[in-house]
Amino acid sequence: MYIKLAGAIATCVVGCDISAIGQVFLDYLTQSQKDMTDQVKGIVQPWTTTFDNMQHQLEGFQSSLVGITDMSRQLQDEITMMAAVACRDTNECGESTVGKFNKKVSKALQLQISVLQDVVAIPEVMSVVSEMSNIVQSVQNAASTPFSLEEILALITQQKIKSLSDITEAIRVVKDFQKLINGLWSNLPTISQLTVTLSNRLTVINGLMTEVVSDSWLQQGNVSSDAIRQDIISIQNKFRDEIQPIFTGMQSNIAAIQSLASALPFNVWRDLSGTLGN
Repeated sequence: MYIKLAGAIATCVVGCDISAIGQVFLDYLTQSQKDMTDQVKGIVQPWTTTFDNMQHQLEGFQSSLVGITDMSRQLQDEITMMAAVACRDTNECGESTVGKFNKKVSKALQLQISVLQDVVAIPEVMSVVSEMSNIVQSVQNAASTPFSLEEILALITQQKIKSLSDITEAIRVVKDFQKLINGLWSNLPTISQLTVTLSNRLTVINGLMTEVVSDSWLQQGNVSSDAIRQDIISIQNKFRDEIQPIFTGMQSNIAAIQSLASALPFNVWRDLSGTLGN
């Protein structure tokens, strides 16, 4: 810029070429806004990918929950039937191996089904993630449509650009970056609250399922008949082979969302955006 400006000013020895000098500044302003908007686009583009991944994980969790809930209800029926045969005398069966196993299984199943009460919040979270994605997309769209030369000239004639330091104030994408960051940041608690709730609930359920599939139930002397043993083994196999893989996937969904949310550098960019806007 300085070389071009010097060349334009040199004409002032014989008479200033105002157009040439003005063009130097217009070129500088045009390139400056391009550089700044490119930087902003480079910052926010990865966030779009992050939000898309969050949506994918939420959809996966929601789908898995439907399947695991159906299985849990089927197993509840099976455990009820087994109890009806093995525990004809409720008083005698209450503290027996079979009785304790039944209670453990029932509790695990009930907790799995209870996750449904948290799922009502998933559409809200998905809406929030979609809104965040739209915010970022609007910034990218704005950055893709820089000011025309006529708009830059208007900013100068309206005295909105009086010095080079005013350029950032004139570029909407940069000027509004703080507002963008605050808008995205304010939505994060909705995501984190649901994922923390689900993560804690899933951890408890996982502990119960680990106990259900333990071989220790079959090592008790008061599991009296082979039929009862086979019933226990059958239920354990369904937990191990059908429910646990889906459940593990659900835990992975929540862990992935938490990881994606924590990786968003909003805390850094909130500070930086204050610098950009000044």
